[in-house]
Amino acid sequence: MVQINENYNVNLTSKDQTVETLKHIMEYVNAGHYWKAVRLFIEGQEKGILPRGAHIPGWLTESLGQKAAVKIVDAFARMPCFYCQNGLLPCETCEGQGYLYDMKTCDRCIGLGVAQCNFCNATGWVSLDYVPSGLQRTVINKRAKLAMRRIKTLLTQSLLPSHPKNDKSFKDYAQLFLDLNRQLGILENTLDLLKELPIITHKSIAVLNKTRAACIKSAWEAWKAMPEILQGMASALRLKSDNMKNDTEARRLVIRQAEYYQSLGNSSDNFLGTEWEHPFLRKAVKEVIGKKYSEKYFQ
Repeated sequence: MVQINENYNVNLTSKDQTVETLKHIMEYVNAGHYWKAVRLFIEGQEKGILPRGAHIPGWLTESLGQKAAVKIVDAFARMPCFYCQNGLLPCETCEGQGYLYDMKTCDRCIGLGVAQCNFCNATGWVSLDYVPSGLQRTVINKRAKLAMRRIKTLLTQSLLPSHPKNDKSFKDYAQLFLDLNRQLGILENTLDLLKELPIITHKSIAVLNKTRAACIKSAWEAWKAMPEILQGMASALRLKSDNMKNDTEARRLVIRQAEYYQSLGNSSDNFLGTEWEHPFLRKAVKEVIGKKYSEKYFQ
C-alpha cells in the first residue's frame, strides 16, 4: 500500500500522480523489470511527481514500507551496464583471442580474451551518474555489501581443488577468476566513490570508515586466493596436454599456457600491467597490509 508521508518537506505537483507512479514502479520491481522501474522513477523526479534530495530513502520507507523501499534501492544498485556483460568486453590487444599473432599468451588479459569495461569500471552495473543523488550513498553501500557477500560465497563454496580431474575445470577456474575480479572492481569503485561523498555527520564518518575497512578486508581475502586459482588453471591445462597427441602445435600451445599460469601464480605482483591490476584498490590494500596492521583492524 502506498501512503505518502506528510512529514517530509517535498513539493510534489500531484499526490495522486505520486501514488500512481509509485504503484507502477513497484509493479515493475516485483516483476523483475528493474530498468523500467528505474526509468519511471527518474521520469517522476523530472516531472516533480517524485522528490529529490538526501531524504529520498527515508521518504520511500515511510511511503512504501521497508521491504518495498529496499526493492527500489536494489533496482538501482543492480541495474546492468549498457555497454558490457558483467563488466567485461573483448580484449582489444588480442581481439578477444587470448593470444597474439605469434601464439604468445596475451599479457593484457592473461589469455582470457576479455578486458574490463571502462564505462562501468568493471562493475557490470550502471554508473552512479544514473542514480538519483539522494540514493547514491545507499546504492554505494548496497553494491559493496553485495560484492563482499559474493566474494565470501565464492571463496567458501566455489574454490575448486588444486588438481582438477578433467580438462573442463580450466573454464571453471577462469570463471571463478573473472567473477572474483568483478567483485574487486565493485570494491575498487566503492572506495573511489566514498572519497567523493560529502561528510554529513560524525556518524557518517564512522560508517564510511567501517565500509572502507570492510572493503579492504574482503579484497585482501580475494587476492590471497588468486595464486591457488592460477595454479589450478595451470594444472587443468597440463592435464589437458597429457590427453593430447604428442608434438602437435595445439599441444605445445596448451603447455605454454600452463607454464604461463604457473609462472603468474608464483609471482608476487602477478597482475601488474594487466586488466586485473585494480591499481586504486591495490594501493588501498597495501597501505593497510604494508603497515602490518593486525587482523583486529578489520574486525
